[in-house]
Amino acid sequence: MHHGRRPGEVPIPDTDGAARGARTYRAIFLALVLAAIVFALVQSVVSPLLPLVQAHLRTDATGVTWVLTAYLISAAVATPVLARLGDVLGKRRVLVAVLGTFTVGCLVAALADSLPVLLVGRVLQGAAGALFPLSFAIIRDEAPPDRVATSIGVVSSLLAVGSGLSLVIAGPMTTYLGYSSIFWLPVILSSAAFVAVVVAVPESRVRTPGLPGLLPTVLLAGWLVCLLLVVSSGARWGWGSPLTVGVAAGAVVLAAGWWFAERRAERPVVDVRLLRLRTVWTSNLVALAVGATVYGNFALIPRYLQASGPTGHGLGLSLGQAGLLLLPQTVGFALGGTLSGRLGRWLSPRRVLLTASLVATAGYGGLALFHAAAWQVALVTFLSGAGNGLAFAVLPTIVMSAVPPTQTGAATGLNANVRLIGGAIGGQLVAAVAVGFGAAAAVPTQSGYSWAFAVLAGFAVVGALVGALIPAGSRYPARSRHEGGTAAGSLSTGLPAEHESGRITP
Repeated sequence: MHHGRRPGEVPIPDTDGAARGARTYRAIFLALVLAAIVFALVQSVVSPLLPLVQAHLRTDATGVTWVLTAYLISAAVATPVLARLGDVLGKRRVLVAVLGTFTVGCLVAALADSLPVLLVGRVLQGAAGALFPLSFAIIRDEAPPDRVATSIGVVSSLLAVGSGLSLVIAGPMTTYLGYSSIFWLPVILSSAAFVAVVVAVPESRVRTPGLPGLLPTVLLAGWLVCLLLVVSSGARWGWGSPLTVGVAAGAVVLAAGWWFAERRAERPVVDVRLLRLRTVWTSNLVALAVGATVYGNFALIPRYLQASGPTGHGLGLSLGQAGLLLLPQTVGFALGGTLSGRLGRWLSPRRVLLTASLVATAGYGGLALFHAAAWQVALVTFLSGAGNGLAFAVLPTIVMSAVPPTQTGAATGLNANVRLIGGAIGGQLVAAVAVGFGAAAAVPTQSGYSWAFAVLAGFAVVGALVGALIPAGSRYPARSRHEGGTAAGSLSTGLPAEHESGRITP
């Protein structure tokens, strides 16, 4: 019951309530950070250990590549679908289910004694690709307005930080704790993340009514699977082979069918009208370039650092030494993600993104010119890491500025997926460029590595050029709690309001 104040009374600030609110959000944020780190570690830690996995499971080089391909396809399909379900069913509910599936996948992978069993575990792990868009949406719902951008920046950058950290710890862990430790550590960490999210994260107050249609979901999964099969296996199949051409044609046909199905669907998986918004489509193109840069980096640089033998092209380091040399890059990722929110107070996110692209360009350009000594690699990869960490951090904020709260999961899920596809393309392209300049034995030469590093710089330049097309101006006005909007209130992003005909209204 409401009582009016007597004349002369002064309201007492609810400092205890504010403190409780801050503590509650701190717990939510820490739970999301733990989950993000675990996912990022698991995503990349297997890559440098494929020869060990191949020997342990007694398979061949072609078979063991499916350890990466199965995970990639699973993450690509699960990310947009589960992110959309989070908007509908509740972000906490879907996040808990995702982390539970991820934990089971880690356990299956740890117990695997054959390639098929390990692939089952990797597919289950890939479902956690939706963790990031779900986390961004939860932050938008729960964070105080002045902490939204910084929180999203930190969590987003952890994908790159964790991936870089996995390269650092892979060597020492296998050396001192054995091969199986790489699979059992994620079981422990993912279990802890699952418990933390169950305990700390509240259920969503912002929902989108109605489950997405079955046909758009199936078509989306179909063209993503075909596309990623071509990107990841085309080199082995032969780019001009009937199999590659047929699967690529299937991707085109299914993508066209998906587009038309989504436009006609009453409850689409991805509202394709969002893609007409200039802020959204430009951000997705930047995400494609950033993904190609970062994951191309992870595919190429460790190989260069460990390369040795008759050609002499590379630094000839051990796995552990290569990981330690990449530590400055991981620090750069973390620094870029941490600074993104603070830079956003002085610069618009668009200018932060342009700054990030230019810093990454300087780093990869320097790497193309100077990579003969370990200290040169450490210095320029720190720059590229800082630029990429900054870009990872600011992209979700830019996307969320252009869409209503009820579309947060779907829009950021699509952006994360585009980044994943860009990563698959970048990894294959830089490997092909490096080997293309090599000898008949397909061993990269110094020129091959230099040109491949230049391709990474080129991706960063493309990111800067497309980023310049992102509108500069006002912001998307998020609704208040009382209107069914986000707990975060408005996102002050410095981005323009789209033309009313192009705006997607909830």
